[in-house]
Amino acid sequence: MRASLSYRDRRAAIGGTIGVAIILGYALVLRPLGSHAADLRQRREIAQEILLRYRGTLAARGGYQLAVDSTETLLQWLAPRAFVVEQPGRAVGHLIQLLERAADGNSVSIVREVPLPADSVGLSLVSVGATVEVESDLRGVLGLLRTLETTDKLLHVSHLRLSRTDENTGEVERLRASFAIRGFVVNLERVSDVETVPR
Repeated sequence: MRASLSYRDRRAAIGGTIGVAIILGYALVLRPLGSHAADLRQRREIAQEILLRYRGTLAARGGYQLAVDSTETLLQWLAPRAFVVEQPGRAVGHLIQLLERAADGNSVSIVREVPLPADSVGLSLVSVGATVEVESDLRGVLGLLRTLETTDKLLHVSHLRLSRTDENTGEVERLRASFAIRGFVVNLERVSDVETVPR
């Protein structure tokens, strides 16, 4: 049968085989490599953004230390950015409400919230907080962090961890983020000239 194929038929068969090999190579090798490269680029951008935030925090640490050196300066700077309540325990509720609004605005699901013990920061300041687990896609998690970063309250986010969820079946990868968030409360027993309405 091989002898019955003409030269032209053999060239067509070889050309067809090469064409099929090229299509299979693209579908099975090049396309997945392109997708993997895009995923790596996205991860690099996330890592760069987290690194920039970390460097910004380190750079600002000196400014925070200067404020702590003077209680009066600290109160003038912090009072508008703190939760003003008569009992620090109530401030945790305000902090959770702020977090829930930020999560709703960025299509983020809160999986778990666990209040942290209050911690005295200075003569008139108490730190309150919670550990939080949330789920969303990458845009949602970054949007939530940006919203918390730009709120009018001074918040401290630490121990941020990202992991994939087990529900990654679609094109958009679902992530679970866990972190600790803390806000600050002005102690009204020590500061009489601050407004008493929670913000």
